[in-house]
Amino acid sequence: MKKLPQGISVILFTILFNIFFWQEKFGINLTLFVLIFGGLLFLQNPTTKNNKQALLALLGIVFSSAGVLYHNSLFSKIMLFSSVFLFVASLMEKQLKTIYLLIPSGFLSIITSPFRKNSFFSVPDTGLSGKAWKWFKLAVIPLGITILFTIIYSSANPVFANKLNIIFENLGDYLSHIFEHYPFARFLFIGFGLLTGIGIYYYQSLHLFDNNEPLKNNNLQREKQPLNSASIKKSASMIALKTEFRMALITLIALNALLLCVNLLDINVFFLERNAMNSDYSSMLHKGTWILIFSIILSAIIVLYIFRKNLNFYPKNKSLKIATYVWICQNVLLTCSVLMRVYHYVIHHGLAYKRIGVVIFVSATLFGLATLIFKVKAKKTNTYLLKTNAIAVFLILLISSLFNWDVIITKHNLAHAESKQIDYLFELSLSDKTLPILDQHRKLLINKNRDYRKYKLLYKWTKNQSLIERLDYRIEKFKHNYQKQSFLSWNWSDQQTATYFDIQR
Repeated sequence: MKKLPQGISVILFTILFNIFFWQEKFGINLTLFVLIFGGLLFLQNPTTKNNKQALLALLGIVFSSAGVLYHNSLFSKIMLFSSVFLFVASLMEKQLKTIYLLIPSGFLSIITSPFRKNSFFSVPDTGLSGKAWKWFKLAVIPLGITILFTIIYSSANPVFANKLNIIFENLGDYLSHIFEHYPFARFLFIGFGLLTGIGIYYYQSLHLFDNNEPLKNNNLQREKQPLNSASIKKSASMIALKTEFRMALITLIALNALLLCVNLLDINVFFLERNAMNSDYSSMLHKGTWILIFSIILSAIIVLYIFRKNLNFYPKNKSLKIATYVWICQNVLLTCSVLMRVYHYVIHHGLAYKRIGVVIFVSATLFGLATLIFKVKAKKTNTYLLKTNAIAVFLILLISSLFNWDVIITKHNLAHAESKQIDYLFELSLSDKTLPILDQHRKLLINKNRDYRKYKLLYKWTKNQSLIERLDYRIEKFKHNYQKQSFLSWNWSDQQTATYFDIQR
């Protein structure tokens, strides 16, 4: 397929950027824009378009675009932009292959490429090239001939001349008010679109992460002593390895015993004494959640350190591996304990972003612990572990971005408001897609209408507005913004909210 020149691609990018996004909300415009120019970039790079990273990025673009169109959450937009950075970098970068390096490299290279030397703004030193002359002939010569015949026809036909004068008068009036249609902020916006287009189509890697790219080998190799080394050094090395083995084994046995006590206590609390779990007790347990998550990460680091080198090949390391598997399995139990803490906290206090975030993080942690067992058993490198878990984390976040979390949170909390300690200020801070649900539960807000004056430092509007007044203000604000936007901002959640309140564009 014949490639579209880079310069033309940038100009088209800038024009559509201005049309699609000026004073519009991210919606179907973002999805169409990414698909058009992502597809164009994909077709213009045939040598790299079949690599795994690019295909993973395309999967990310499709899934996150579905999230943007369905519920239009900030999370889905972040995942879409992350997928775009991964996609561009996977096509343009030659050295990097791991996604946790490709995403930041793509972002940094796009924003810096316009300010580095490129051919977009350069002018040929010697005359017009063949292609430039071709475009000159296609644009200037037909325009000149058209102008000539326009003058001839207007001279010969007074009616045509009169209509032409009206057109030019209206055009002149439009141009005289150009800054009303195109304020200074819009020119800055167009400039931003131009720089973004240059950053993508004249991409230049910063090579910041090239030295951090892991080696391709996923299997550990035994480090052998040189043949000319003395037998005393070999003996000393073997003694050091045996000492390291004993130290690691004693450490893991001690840690297993300690963690066993913690897990038994958690089993007693969550399963044997469930009736004693009240709101205050669940809050106290919930405070230790992030410390437990840190301990699980630290446990994984300890295992990686122990099995970093030749202990993987030590002939008598079976007991060490068993202790490691027990240690990892106990950490899986500890992870389940974290989930139980979140579960009981949700029972008494409702859903919130951080509680959902913990569940997503724990899902990634469970996968990481499973791959850690495989790494020890199959003698895989830390590089393998990082690559595998990076892909897993990306996919988990991608799937999570498909859920309409704001609606899930609001429906759950308000449906169980009588049995939970609900923060109504938090409910009113959620996105516009929750407005119909809040409107359906006005009675709950009326009952708590004046209970939140003390929160004015966190929510300044509580000083002047009650809960119901805040809800009505949010509804009017949504109506104003929705009517001001065009079909380019369309998404399903806004459409549903507008239908509920009978708002028309």
